[in-house]
Amino acid sequence: MNVKVLFGITTIAIIAIIIGLVVLLQKQTKSEMSKKSDVKGLEIVGANGATQERAMQQQDAPQYEPESQNQMQEPVEKITYSSQPTMTIDKKKDYSAVLTTTAGDITIEFSTKETPITVNNFVTLARDKYYDNTIFHRVIQGFMIQGGDPDGNGSGGPGYTIPAEIGLKHVRGAIATARLGDDMNPNKDSSGSQFFIVQKDTPSLDGEYTVFGNVTKGIEVVDAIASAQVTSGQSGEGSTPVKPVTITSVKIIEK
Repeated sequence: MNVKVLFGITTIAIIAIIIGLVVLLQKQTKSEMSKKSDVKGLEIVGANGATQERAMQQQDAPQYEPESQNQMQEPVEKITYSSQPTMTIDKKKDYSAVLTTTAGDITIEFSTKETPITVNNFVTLARDKYYDNTIFHRVIQGFMIQGGDPDGNGSGGPGYTIPAEIGLKHVRGAIATARLGDDMNPNKDSSGSQFFIVQKDTPSLDGEYTVFGNVTKGIEVVDAIASAQVTSGQSGEGSTPVKPVTITSVKIIEK
């Protein structure tokens, strides 16, 4: 066989092998990225109606940038539960809570008759001091503030979910539970502890999340928390406060 022909065949074979290896590496990389994207987390519908999701595992998608002062927060002693709390509130009574924060007090009146399971859950956690020293880890000015995560990054919770009690509207000052997305959570069950407070009427969220109360005092504190300077987390969303506001304590009032 002609030497030039043999050399040409060999060269083509080597190029084909190299292309094959490159394609294989690209497929492996896409596969790894797909696996990570399948780990869905708690979501809140974004200000533009787009779903913003949080990874459930902190190591996969931490919400802190290296330079963020969030990392300087004192660690919160984590409390976990084997199941959702038993019903301990009196459904015939009225319940409210005063969230004392480093930005001021927020008073919330709960909708006990409409959402007894969710109110009982919040009241139980508050009485257990579960929310003490947690932060508002996600804020979007003109939309909402989110808190209730002992991990401080949107991935934490008490170890359980609670049934949805959807029906009330997302009006300004409404407090609602965060939850997993529909693909993993078709029943729209609520997070065990994470909640958000909306700054304005947001009808696009109605029918999607459990609203269980409303701010009656301190809405200006909610607005102040939402206006904090933010940085972008790994998801790319600019909603991680540089200096997060802390919930120092929660007082439950029963009447």
